[in-house]
Amino acid sequence: MTLPRNPNLAWTLSFWLAAVIVLAAVAAPAVAVLAAPLWSAAVLAAAVALAAVGLLRPEIAERAYRGWNAFARRYAAAARAVVLRACYFVVITATSRTGARLELGRSEASRSSWVAKSTPGIETCGRSAGVRAAARWAGRYLAWSRRSGNAWAACLLPFVLLLMALDEADEDEPPASLYTLY
Repeated sequence: MTLPRNPNLAWTLSFWLAAVIVLAAVAAPAVAVLAAPLWSAAVLAAAVALAAVGLLRPEIAERAYRGWNAFARRYAAAARAVVLRACYFVVITATSRTGARLELGRSEASRSSWVAKSTPGIETCGRSAGVRAAARWAGRYLAWSRRSGNAWAACLLPFVLLLMALDEADEDEPPASLYTLY
């Protein structure tokens, strides 16, 4: 959704060309259907000219790149807020009706609330980047929900994946899994 903050020239020009191609791919058929088929050729010619402008004047492509990033970051923040509200007010309310509960107090004074867990592996530390890592995590999450009898937790997965996609990772910060000794 968002692009790297400090792009090099190749990224900027790639973004420009991809944007022009997508714009032409949407506009040419729309103009052919709504106006006349001959006008779609004019749209394609304008797209070629627009692509040339971006290649000859990279600062225009860079402004478009930065504008897209600013828009995408604002959109992601707003979409993240909407998804979180949906989770809080819809999903968690519906989940509470399934019979799942959160025990905040101890039911018996003599009974411990400790639940033994195995030590997690190094892959659980920090933020794992990439689609494959998210897919592996989602698969483990679904397996856990079936194994533990918490099938309702599978309903949370689309919301969690959407929040992961909308997360704004700052490239300027070191990874969370980086451990430095001073």
